Amino acid sequence: IMVLDTRLRPVPTGVPGELYVAGPALARGYHSRNGLTAERFVANPHGAPGDRMYRTGDVVRWTASGELEYSGRSDHQVKIRGFRIELGEIDAAVLEHPDVDYAITLGRRGPSGDTVLVSYVVPAAGSAPVPASVRAFVSEFLPTHMVPSAVVCIDSVPLTPTGKLDVDALPRPDFVVAEYRRPTEGHESVVATVFAEVLGVDRVGADDNFFDLGGTSLSAMRAVSRLRASSDVTVSLQWLMTEPTPAAIAARMDAADGDTRDTALDVVFPIRTGGPGTPMFWIHPISGLSWCYTGFAEHIDDNHPVFGIQTPAVAGEVLPGTIEELAARYLAEVRRIQPEGPYDLAGWSIGGVIAHAMAVQLQQSGDAVGSLVMLDSFAETQQSQDTGEAAVPADGADTAAVLSALSPEHVHRLTAAAHHNAGLMHDYRPGLFDGDVLFFTAAHDDPTLRRAVGTWRPWVNGRITNHPVESNHWQITEPSAVRVIGPLLAEYLTHGVPHASRMEIDR
Repeated sequence: IMVLDTRLRPVPTGVPGELYVAGPALARGYHSRNGLTAERFVANPHGAPGDRMYRTGDVVRWTASGELEYSGRSDHQVKIRGFRIELGEIDAAVLEHPDVDYAITLGRRGPSGDTVLVSYVVPAAGSAPVPASVRAFVSEFLPTHMVPSAVVCIDSVPLTPTGKLDVDALPRPDFVVAEYRRPTEGHESVVATVFAEVLGVDRVGADDNFFDLGGTSLSAMRAVSRLRASSDVTVSLQWLMTEPTPAAIAARMDAADGDTRDTALDVVFPIRTGGPGTPMFWIHPISGLSWCYTGFAEHIDDNHPVFGIQTPAVAGEVLPGTIEELAARYLAEVRRIQPEGPYDLAGWSIGGVIAHAMAVQLQQSGDAVGSLVMLDSFAETQQSQDTGEAAVPADGADTAAVLSALSPEHVHRLTAAAHHNAGLMHDYRPGLFDGDVLFFTAAHDDPTLRRAVGTWRPWVNGRITNHPVESNHWQITEPSAVRVIGPLLAEYLTHGVPHASRMEIDR
């Protein structure tokens, strides 16, 4: 029996944590329920390689006498766009509104299928709280991801015969997230219609936020594809990522004036440009595009800009002949944005290899590297990973979305670049990086958590902190994996890794 925190570290006496069970009698999983098995039976970082432990969902704490004290269920926490949220904090904020007598907040499935926050409120005597005003009230002191997507007024709290909240008896919420403003004719109407179709909602106002309505980076690709098919303007994915309302996108479409150049295919893909802090640069995987990294920006402090570095092959540029030359080419782009260090670099698959090469070159030139993050990257060729066979996500619907957002010429150039870059790995010998590395392993491919990270031990003169992610190699930037990686990444960038763990490989 273990009581662990969210980073799977043992908690001190008196500190609440989640109860985990491990040992030789542990079951292998749930019969014919692979999804639930993957969620509950997770890699055990405190056991032998390949060991698993069961996540009970019970929140407990050790007492001074060595007994366990039950505190509740972790079900009272939800994850919204990657953030772990204590629902009680939202309830407390809503209760500060003068017209609210009681509040209970739940994570409920929205029209798009994603979890959204819904606050059910009982009005104070003689009051009639307006849902929009309650949302506006709590938005003044809650972060955006904790503001309920809907507020529903109820006369009383429905209870089961045993006195528990009867969730099924609660009314269906209205998921409109802003005061509805009817889209004007023209591009505003086109964008709003596409948003509604992609997200599965009845209507979308001119000022409604695509992501507040449950959109993700993959559904954004589908929306961009439909917008291009519905108009004579080449809508950029970047527009949707940075200004995700029909009004803002329509304004860009109106101003396009026939310009069909898509900045989402530039070498530098701006995921988030605002903020005075140190930028973070994400190097493209084998696909050559950095669109897959957009979800990580939600977890990185808003003060820090986030940029993707993409293959220049899309523009017809001849690619360098070695990994070192490719790293130097990308460093030229990085230095245009950030002339001086320290530099924060990250990459998935071959992107991690290139990021490592960039870090080595920065140190050789006397520049500081603040952080180096790798997602399931191998220092040597792995036939099953970095081949040109999968230049886009593997799922059929999402593959279609990506392909339809690109021209046939773009697809051809990206595929050729994937084969070219994979070939560069055959003769590549990394340099020595003098620093620490934050590493994430796709645990479904490697339950030992050693195969990928072990290839880097000769090339890192520092500590490698390795975290398991319940995914395979190709799923490690999907939303479920980002929800695991994001908080760990955010803590690492803010505080580093102050505590040793069994997941670290020391020199």
